[in-house]
Amino acid sequence: AESVRIIHLGDYVDRGPESAGVIASLINDRPADAETVFLKGNHEDFMLDAIDGGGKGLTWLMNGGEQTLESYGIDAGPLFDSPERIGEIIRGRLPAAHLGFLRGLKTKHAVGGVYFAIITQALALAMWYIFLRNETMLGGTNGLTDFKTLLGFPLQPNVDHPEAAINTKRA
Repeated sequence: AESVRIIHLGDYVDRGPESAGVIASLINDRPADAETVFLKGNHEDFMLDAIDGGGKGLTWLMNGGEQTLESYGIDAGPLFDSPERIGEIIRGRLPAAHLGFLRGLKTKHAVGGVYFAIITQALALAMWYIFLRNETMLGGTNGLTDFKTLLGFPLQPNVDHPEAAINTKRA
C-alpha cells in the first residue's frame, strides 16, 4: 500500500475567529492512515514570540493576534497598551497541548529530496530582488543568486508572484 503524507502549510492562527478550533482540529483530527507534517508559518512565529515576550506582541496583535486571543476567550483590547503582558495572560489560558503543538512546528521538511518550507513574503521578495539585481544588473557575478546559501536548500523565485517562492526540484 502506498503511504499517504499530508503536509500542512502554516498560518493556522490569525486567519479568523476560530484559531483555537483550528489548532484543536489539527491536533485531534489527524487521519490514522497518514503521516502528518505541520510547518510553521510566520503567524505562529509571531504568536510564539509574543508568548515568550520577544517583542513582537504588538505586531502580532495588529496582524490577527487579536482574533486568535479572542478565540481562546481572552479580551485582547487592553493588551494593545501593554503587549508585553501577552505571554503571561495567554500562557494561563492556552491549553498545554496547543502550546506544545505550536512549539513542535517544523520550519522545513524534506520528502524524497524535495523540500517544503514557509517563506515569508518579505523574505521571498528580498530574495527575488537580489536575484533580479544580480542577474540583470551585475551579470550574476557575485554569487548571491545561489539561494542555497540563504536558505539551506535550492529555491526558485516565481517571476509572476515574487511573494511566492517554491522549490519543486529534487535536491
